[in-house]
Amino acid sequence: MSPITTCNANPEASCSQIQDIDVQSDSQTDADENDEEPDSVREQYNDVHSRVQLKDILKDVWDGENITANLHHADESALGLVLYQDAFEVANPLGSGKKKHKILAMYLTLADLFPHNRSSTDQMQLVFLCREQDFKYFGQELVMRCLVNDLKDLETTGVDFPDGLNVKGILQAIAGDNLGSHGIGGFLENFSGSRYFCRYCEIDKFTFQENPLSRARFRTAESYKHHVENLDKGLAHSGGIKFDSLFNELSFYHVSQPGLPPCLGHDLFEGVVSYDLALCIQHLVKVDRQFTYLELNRRISQFKFLGNDNCDRPCEINPGSEKLSGHAVQNWCFLRMLPMLIGDKIESPGVNEVWQLILLLREIVALVCAPAIYSGQIGYLRVLIDEYLHFRKHIFPTYSLRPKHHYLSHYPELIIHFGPLIRLWTLRFESKHMYFKQCVRKLHNFKNLCFTLSERHQLLQAFLRAGELFPPAIVAEKATEFVFFIILLSQFRAMSALVEELREIILRALPSNDENTTQLLIDKLVGSGLESKDDLQFVQQEDIKSETVTLDLTSMQYTPSLSAGSSSPQPCSSMLVTTDGESSSLEDSRPSTSHFRKSWSNTFQVPWQLMPAEIQSALSSGKRPSPPARRQMVRVLADEMRKFEPTPTRAQCLTICKAIVHQYPQSFADQLHDGRVVGEGYSSLLAQIKNRIDNLSRTTSFRQHRSAGSGVKRGPTDTYGCTRFQPDLPLDETDVSIETKRQKLEDLYSQEGAKGAEKAEVEKLMETTFCLQRSQINSVPAPSVAELMEKWPYLFFQKGLFAHFELLTDINVLRALELSMEECGKNILEFFKSKPTNSEVKSILSKDEPIDSSYQIVQLLMAHFMEKQDELILQENMCATPADLEKTGNLPVSPRLILLAFNTGNKEKYKHSRYALRKAIKTTKHKYRDKVKRQFDCNNTRGMWQGINNITGFKGEEAKYIIRLAFLVSVADVTRCFHPHRGSGEESTAVSLLPETVEEIWNEPLNPQLVLHQYILTGFITAWCRNSTLTLLDVSIPPFRTSAQSSVPSALHFPESFLVHNCDYHLSCLCSSLPSLMILQITMG
Repeated sequence: MSPITTCNANPEASCSQIQDIDVQSDSQTDADENDEEPDSVREQYNDVHSRVQLKDILKDVWDGENITANLHHADESALGLVLYQDAFEVANPLGSGKKKHKILAMYLTLADLFPHNRSSTDQMQLVFLCREQDFKYFGQELVMRCLVNDLKDLETTGVDFPDGLNVKGILQAIAGDNLGSHGIGGFLENFSGSRYFCRYCEIDKFTFQENPLSRARFRTAESYKHHVENLDKGLAHSGGIKFDSLFNELSFYHVSQPGLPPCLGHDLFEGVVSYDLALCIQHLVKVDRQFTYLELNRRISQFKFLGNDNCDRPCEINPGSEKLSGHAVQNWCFLRMLPMLIGDKIESPGVNEVWQLILLLREIVALVCAPAIYSGQIGYLRVLIDEYLHFRKHIFPTYSLRPKHHYLSHYPELIIHFGPLIRLWTLRFESKHMYFKQCVRKLHNFKNLCFTLSERHQLLQAFLRAGELFPPAIVAEKATEFVFFIILLSQFRAMSALVEELREIILRALPSNDENTTQLLIDKLVGSGLESKDDLQFVQQEDIKSETVTLDLTSMQYTPSLSAGSSSPQPCSSMLVTTDGESSSLEDSRPSTSHFRKSWSNTFQVPWQLMPAEIQSALSSGKRPSPPARRQMVRVLADEMRKFEPTPTRAQCLTICKAIVHQYPQSFADQLHDGRVVGEGYSSLLAQIKNRIDNLSRTTSFRQHRSAGSGVKRGPTDTYGCTRFQPDLPLDETDVSIETKRQKLEDLYSQEGAKGAEKAEVEKLMETTFCLQRSQINSVPAPSVAELMEKWPYLFFQKGLFAHFELLTDINVLRALELSMEECGKNILEFFKSKPTNSEVKSILSKDEPIDSSYQIVQLLMAHFMEKQDELILQENMCATPADLEKTGNLPVSPRLILLAFNTGNKEKYKHSRYALRKAIKTTKHKYRDKVKRQFDCNNTRGMWQGINNITGFKGEEAKYIIRLAFLVSVADVTRCFHPHRGSGEESTAVSLLPETVEEIWNEPLNPQLVLHQYILTGFITAWCRNSTLTLLDVSIPPFRTSAQSSVPSALHFPESFLVHNCDYHLSCLCSSLPSLMILQITMG
């Protein structure tokens, strides 16, 4: 077996795709000239190369500097090639064959394709497959030499097409994870132990840990060559390089160009986000105590995710883990949704450093993962990353930063080189592995595996190329509403820009106008059909007449200026006529241009004396201030600007930012590490100031918005710890309307009964009538419970009672109890186990530990404070009903909690009985299975069914009759059928089903999955283990009627029971009857 299998999907094959698709398109056109030619590789190639790049906007890899520089020096018509390499496991990664069959794969895609086509796994061509063990043994030289030679040939010779076109190919990037990229580039692959861990710069780990914002020299082709020469001289691992990469032999590619883009999935979502987000949540839970893990996990499970987010729902947070347990996309979704999941629980979010750190990371991820990014946002991204690294080290000094944190600081420069990094992330390439893994699972053959997988892949590619390679650009049958929304959105944006331009023109012409008059003129101009400022020359006097103000435009002539520096209309003269009858000629009385009223932002003086000392020092030395000092400067600026105007506009903020950056470019301009200015240079400062002003202008926080979502005014605590002991009527309600809604609740209860308690309508009515409920409860003399139950029946259901308590006290009693048990229960148990305070506490702890420790905790607390248990909790039999408890007459006057449970039994005997029962069931099933199998094996269908009928003793309608009777028996209260014997002096209560219930159940269709015997056996064993005697109720079964008679029996009656003392005998009887019960179910199924 050769160490490498190189398949035919090399770069030349990708170039030949252009020819194949074009030939296919030409043949289709000749056959039917009216058919539209499908999209081909050449069409997309021509579109990309003829596209006019939008200024300062990066949308794809073709907008990056790498491709632009390579095509400028090589051939502008060349194809851009993107390689991806990764190793994947085809066997069980936890089994004995792990790493034995691990395969190193390299794929290729064209950067000339549209992004949505490039992300399809069908368009990713296979370059080679190689066993990882062979790659490590033979090395990069033998494995990849053939590939590098092919790439050299594509750079120099290219591919000739029948029409005379010659297309060359240039390698632009090699994507992969950090380990694979360092292996391809010749860098050290030990990230934790080596001194130099970065493939983009020469920073060492000690400098990075001491100062995360420190900058080192960027790697270049010259510095890389210098370190390789040091290797030849005997210096081991010079500058973090261990060998010269083969790909550096290419004319237009170098690994330090940079040519190895980062992977967002591994660096960001499975690295920085996974570890830092788990760390921040742990701090918010355990240190700040803002919420609990239980509450966060409950909200994650109950949150309604939609669309793609529903397919990648975040995993629950493990309290003991140092990282999130989800994969990359799940962590991304969790970070985006976290403010909506738990944001309302954060107290003082504006000053909570950890919460601000999470929001900062969320904003960084949004910019890094944007499919298109503005050059000004790249400078803003650098500021955000610097802030994040600084505050991450400051808030968690004991948790060291990882190498992936440093890679994050290179993202702004890498976006300049590669375009949006989301276009080159490796998760889409990793989806290609799934095809080979599925092939291996179906092949069950590991001999010459790479050759087999390569051959099958190429057969699949041949099949795909026989048809259309690319799906239609848009497949939308019902897209009218969406398209209409896009049109409206574009029109709205255009109209907003026009309104701002008109406002500026009017204020220049009429500087003394107030805001209302200016807005009225704008509305008149827009209403007259004005679509652009060039249309001002067509506006007539009658178009803008109004009862309030009239602008005389008889002599106003506007012609668009031909000079590049002027775009505003130039009015010659105009007349303003107000309602007072006064008029003034703007030609005579208007001040000159030099005397126009200037905005306050033009004369704003930055209060540098109020800035931190570090800012003043940075200005004098021409250095960039630290992130905390810059943030403090932004806050001071925002406060000073709001003294002139509460909410300064973006244009006013822009004017001030321009002046600051122009005065101190070295300190505040958006620059990369090499000193290049990004965008206009002031975008980051503008974004920070505008965000600060917007935050200060907010009237309510997210916490207040969510708490006020119900619309109920929640007041302070008034009486007995209640927040609304006696609330007023709602604003839209009267006494008559409230009483009407109370009567409606009574009507709903008479119609729906207990089922109505779960309806949303009842919940809404109970909330609306809360004021009347409190009024009647607080009335003097106090009403009896019976009177309240008659007027408010739903108040005495669990949901209604808990909802009333929550409105009364603002406390969700169930959630509060659950959270208290989670937070304090374990500590209480450990305290009493280590230091029992009295004999009663010891007695409680000596009993077997229950599954749910909540009741035990309550018992321990009552025993510690010397309180009697029956003063709070009454224990009654599990079978008791409210009517039974009222008949006894032993209920105290004061409220009590009634706990329904069985008596304590012998656990060992219970376990032994369950084991014997399971064993008997299993044996019987095997016997019956073998019996039915023999009937099938002998191929005697008639005999098989006759045997089943003989075993069951029922045929045809009789069998259906017995099943319906069994279903009626199961509907009966089984716990009433199996209850401990109360003594010879007590009478056993008979159980009956009403005729209406019987008829309703009888007419239901048969359920073949009915498992009656499970109810019977479970009840039998449970009752027997808790009491040596068992009361088994005898069931009187009505006689079977023929189909001509009524098939619905009368009411079933369960008469007085008889006693059974020999449990072992009856257990064996029940087990022996199991075959008949099972056969009865299977026959009907």
